[in-house]
Amino acid sequence: MGRSWKQGILAGVTAGIIWGWVAMAANSITGIFPLEASFAHNLVSFTFGGAIFGVVAGGLMVVAGPVLPFKRTIPKAVLICASLWIVLRLGGAMLSVMDAHRYHVLAPEMLQGFALALILGTLLGITWKRVL
Repeated sequence: MGRSWKQGILAGVTAGIIWGWVAMAANSITGIFPLEASFAHNLVSFTFGGAIFGVVAGGLMVVAGPVLPFKRTIPKAVLICASLWIVLRLGGAMLSVMDAHRYHVLAPEMLQGFALALILGTLLGITWKRVL
């Protein structure tokens, strides 16, 4: 892989911001995660949230990318983002066990979240190739 931390974070931030906007659009279209604030507030929230998720994914690409079984960047990024989603989902399952009334599994949200994780992986793989 041969990328520095700075390059990984830059690629992650770029992909994450774009992903945040895609996630916001997907939520608006499907209504699975109803948006409760104004467009401007949601735009800021999804932009920063996407950037944070992208930084984590980009950092994982720097660390784990060289040891993954794929040679191409996009499959590596998709695997990392899907794995990150699974870890977060397992955390959600643990919360559900502790307080089932407050934290409960909703299949449509879970499926949309997984699809969005795959999209983030694709975006990260694309931006990874473009970072100088």
